[in-house]
Amino acid sequence: MIRFSESIQPLMDAALKDGYLSFQRMDKYLPDEGGDPRLIDQIVLALDELSINLIDAPAERDGYEEEQAAKGDTEQDNNAEQIARTLIGPETPVSSRDPIRMYLSQMGSIPLLTRADEIFLAKQIEVTRKRFRRTAVESDYALNKIVEMLEKVHSGELPFERTLRTSETENARKEQILGRMEPNLKLLRHLITLNQQDFQIRVSPDSTKQEKQAALERMVNRRRKMATLSEELSLRTQRLQPIIKRMEQLADRIKQTQRDIKNLRRLSVGNKFYNCTTT
Repeated sequence: MIRFSESIQPLMDAALKDGYLSFQRMDKYLPDEGGDPRLIDQIVLALDELSINLIDAPAERDGYEEEQAAKGDTEQDNNAEQIARTLIGPETPVSSRDPIRMYLSQMGSIPLLTRADEIFLAKQIEVTRKRFRRTAVESDYALNKIVEMLEKVHSGELPFERTLRTSETENARKEQILGRMEPNLKLLRHLITLNQQDFQIRVSPDSTKQEKQAALERMVNRRRKMATLSEELSLRTQRLQPIIKRMEQLADRIKQTQRDIKNLRRLSVGNKFYNCTTT
């Protein structure tokens, strides 16, 4: 059994047993208020290491309907409808053509979120956002771009405050980030070089299947380590967004190239068949 910190070990043990982790179970495990701000990061790292999916399983919200009824959903809906009626005022023949009246009328027919729902969705958004960011950062392309950006911050070519995010609660004060900068960048460059060497093993026709698999495993492990090292330097999300957008563009180009190759192969086979039948 893989060991994690005591704070998340029970959650990960249950996820390993089930083969997945649900947002509902995670919602029950994470505190609604306070708690260690690094707890979500630990869960994201553990899910990444275990390659476990995070899914939505509404059936696991035991007693949800009863809980909502106890909190007065019906009364809440009535309050929302009453507010909408007050804002709209008496019905008039032209109200259906008034966009503000139509909006308020429709708003009154939609039930409001309870506090429990809001907290659940906030946790779901936060974990999903951090897991998406982590997945993007583990790309070799993204890591190279991130390291280039961090080196420019280190050399003074990019402003620190506009490129990196500081936080008193997440162990990411400016002096802490500056203290990590040089050793992290040195190790990141070394790991990138090792991954480039293993990539050559992966694409070499002389490599055996076992050698290629071993190289892939080393690359994946290094990517996880590099993602952690780069995240310790707290790159701002807006600096990461153009990298992700460029990755999406490259993925679209690769897919289009693959479609073009497939179509050319079909055309080639069709021409060969036509030449055989005509001769």
